[in-house]
Amino acid sequence: MNHWGVRLNRYRDLAVLIAKSPCGDQFLGQVKVASTGWQRLMGWRNRGPCLGVWLIPCNSVHTFGMRESIDLLWLNRDRQLIAIDSAVRPASCRYRHDAYSVIELPVGVLAGHGFTEYYKDAIT
Repeated sequence: MNHWGVRLNRYRDLAVLIAKSPCGDQFLGQVKVASTGWQRLMGWRNRGPCLGVWLIPCNSVHTFGMRESIDLLWLNRDRQLIAIDSAVRPASCRYRHDAYSVIELPVGVLAGHGFTEYYKDAIT
């Protein structure tokens, strides 16, 4: 059984996102940290040149006003990966009662690293 996970190394308003897998760790990219109400409201639009945005605290996401689909990594308080939503379409909502934060990434990033194949069967 595969044991996927993520590691986040935070440096003020930025964090380094690293995928942890049985084959070793992979650098995925930098994510913008959105920890204030305004930053979370701006969300995806506030990421700048970063790969994605980490909304903390956050347990629900909407994609109203977006033009592209996104991938979501749901994390608990200990920053452990608890769920993945891939290819979330514009004008939709997602909610997880057990999530403390969520990372929004461009669609396809997770599939390119093998996450979706594992989580399709492992997480309900």
